[in-house]
Amino acid sequence: MKKLALLLLAPLAWAQSAEDAAITKLYETRDIATRIGARVSMPLLGVPKELREKSESRDHASVADSDVDAETKRQLEGGLQRLEELLRRHAGLNPETLGSPKRLRMTEAGTLVAATSAGEQDRLAGMIEHLRRFEGAYSIDAQLVDVPRDVARDLGVDASSVLRSDVDRAALLASLVSRGASVLVAPKLLVHPLQQANVIAAETLNYVGDWTVHTVEPGPVEVLDPVLMEVTLGSALDAFVVPLPDEKLELSLEVQHASVERPLRTQRVSLAGREVEVALPVITQQRAQLEFSLADGATAVLALPAEGERVLLQFVTVRSVPQPK
Repeated sequence: MKKLALLLLAPLAWAQSAEDAAITKLYETRDIATRIGARVSMPLLGVPKELREKSESRDHASVADSDVDAETKRQLEGGLQRLEELLRRHAGLNPETLGSPKRLRMTEAGTLVAATSAGEQDRLAGMIEHLRRFEGAYSIDAQLVDVPRDVARDLGVDASSVLRSDVDRAALLASLVSRGASVLVAPKLLVHPLQQANVIAAETLNYVGDWTVHTVEPGPVEVLDPVLMEVTLGSALDAFVVPLPDEKLELSLEVQHASVERPLRTQRVSLAGREVEVALPVITQQRAQLEFSLADGATAVLALPAEGERVLLQFVTVRSVPQPK
């Protein structure tokens, strides 16, 4: 009987080892990566225009000075990197595959080389095909809510969370507003999958930040010129949606908010024998980035880091919009 048992188990052991054996396959993904493109950073709110422009000019110098082919290459490289990252997260690959560049790597031409088991190949192929064939768009319904910190803590939303239904979202918003919260902005977006989209609700604050002394003729006489400063205040929302199987999605979210203390603080200074005034605005900047895995129609609640007695909560509801036939 022992020999018979060994004889029956041997084919099973052979079948299991064959299933786990690495198979190398190539997947052409350039078309998907081109749709994704490189990530574009949003303008920073609450930063004086002069400083912001210096930062943006450094970020985009290579683009401004290059030709169309170089920009196309940059977009492809960024898209390939982002595509590989999301496949690693959502294709159901085991830790050994994820930890070895030899088992999973993306070429510069957009070919994914995968040396994995047959089961992992099936999941990887299914995910790539799902991304390629997904049709439709996503609607994003957002509310930025200013909430007393103790109220957010009492209701358990002082940290990021997920609400499963519109009923849950409506109930929570109503409860927050009844206890002193206020909705600052409520933008809506229609976005295509795998493409970045953002919306900004902002205002410009202009103020005298300094004075310049000029010696002019006839005279000579000293003339004072104000140095005007400009800063953008308000809210910004950036979203990137990845369609997943089983009516799920991944939402990459970046939120910014910048506000100024009013009335503006000022200071009087003596310059060229005269007394002048400069503004010293106190600006509060809040920024947060997070990724959520959501069911279609669910709501992500993102708590922005803040000090003081109030906290900002960003509500974002995402639902698919079918492609018209």
